[in-house]
Order: sequence, then structure tokens, then C-alpha cells
Amino acid sequence: MAGNYWEFRDSLVIEDTVIHDFTRDRNNNFVMKYNASGDFEWFSTSKVITKYQGGSIVYFHDLQSDNNGDLYVIGDFILPEENDSIQFGDFIIKPKPKPADFPFYISHYDIVVAKLDSKGQFLWANSYGGFGDDFGNGIDVNDLGEVFIVGNYADSINFNDIKITGCGTDIYLCKLNTTGDIEWANKLGSNSCNHTLEVGRTVSTGENSVYVGGTYPGSYFFFGSTNLEDTIINNGSSTRAAFFTEYSFEGDIIGVNNLIGEEASIENIDVNRNPRLFQ
Repeated sequence: MAGNYWEFRDSLVIEDTVIHDFTRDRNNNFVMKYNASGDFEWFSTSKVITKYQGGSIVYFHDLQSDNNGDLYVIGDFILPEENDSIQFGDFIIKPKPKPADFPFYISHYDIVVAKLDSKGQFLWANSYGGFGDDFGNGIDVNDLGEVFIVGNYADSINFNDIKITGCGTDIYLCKLNTTGDIEWANKLGSNSCNHTLEVGRTVSTGENSVYVGGTYPGSYFFFGSTNLEDTIINNGSSTRAAFFTEYSFEGDIIGVNNLIGEEASIENIDVNRNPRLFQ
């Protein structure tokens, strides 16, 4: 299981195991494992390295496992100073630096994605973001060990050498290979810049496809793909609607549908390994 804790100042006790909060900071994350009999096995967390205690937040929002028992987590973090960092085992991540033409650093949320082995040791950890608030909401891994992530970004975001832009708050879908390197990144977004309701909630892999669900505001919503062709849906009103869509593992869009209702939302998707949602 994965989650977050809030300022346990002295120690956290899980059954007979005492776990100390070595950062004593505002908020941090954890991954823990229980065996099939319900017995606690291990607890893993990150360490915030900051000059000023109390201003950092590190969230984990989703957790998945692969066929080898390795674990994948996604979340987001905010650090008060540009030189602060977070340690995930032997891996260090930092906030994205301010633009060269900007006079000072403003703290903002960036995305964190990490892989752990079945013993709770971090195998890699990566961060992505721009200079706005960017969030990691959903993660899944297919039978090949390829990782898919979904979330939100503000205006523009960098996934290593891949940059996607938008207007207001938009949604990303990305694929990482087995070593954590970005292979492609797609944008999902509306035609309006005055919105904050677009949310990529959940991602799930099938036998040959990856599925994404979430919410979007009224008017048109565009689903871009790696072949640069856009598929468009329109809920016909200004209320919030829900969407679900299917992509190939190469990032090409296969099908899209939307659910129209009063403040409709898709919070989670799961699929079996055989049928396709769109034929």
C-alpha cells in the first residue's frame, strides 16, 4: 500500500516495528508491505533535504505492481527553496528551476514517479514539471514492464527532452520504458484557457491498449496523439463531463467516449486483458 502521513513528531509504530520520522517535516509519503497473512513486512519513505523545515509536501497518489513483484508509485511534491531536494534511496530529485528570465524562484508542485523492488528498495526515481503546478494522479504497468502515467499540468511541462504545451490546466498521458525513461507524452485538453477542471484521474492497461479516464469542463475537448491527429468530443453544455479513452501502447488514439451528467466524473478504471472498449 502507498499513502501519506502528516507530522508524526516522534515515531510511527506499525505493530511491533517503530518507524522514526527522520525529516519531521510537514508531509511525507510511504510505501509499506503486508504479506498474504496480513503480517507487516517493511516500510519505505523518502527523505526531504531542506534548509527550512515545515514547507515541503511529498504525496503518493497511486501504486501498481508488475509481474515480478516490483512496485511503481506516482505523486507530486513541493519544496520551499530551489536548492532543496528529496532523497528516494540513492536517488535525488529537485524542483524544476525557474526560467532564466524570471527574477526569483516560486515554489510549485512537480511530479514524482518511482520504482521499488519487492523488498522496498528504490530502483529509480524521476521528476517532471514546468514552472506551474503539475500533478501525478495515476500509474499502471503492462505485462512488458512499460509504465504509463497520467495527471495534470499548467500551461507547459517538460518530460525530459519532450515538451508539451497547453492553456490553463491540461492533462498528460506518458509512457516510460522499464528503466524509467520517457518514450512519449500526449496532451489532452480543451479549447478554453479559463478552466481548472480538467483532471486526468486514472490509467489502466489491457492486453494491447492503455485506457485513461477523468473529467473535463464544458465545450470541446481534444485528444492529441503521437501522429498529431486530434479527436474531439463535445458534451454540449458548460457543465463538467467525464471521459474515457483508449490509446495504443505506441501513443496513438483508438477511441474516445464521454459521459454527460451533472458534474460527471470517472475516478477509476480497470480492465481485463482481453476485450477492447472500442472496436
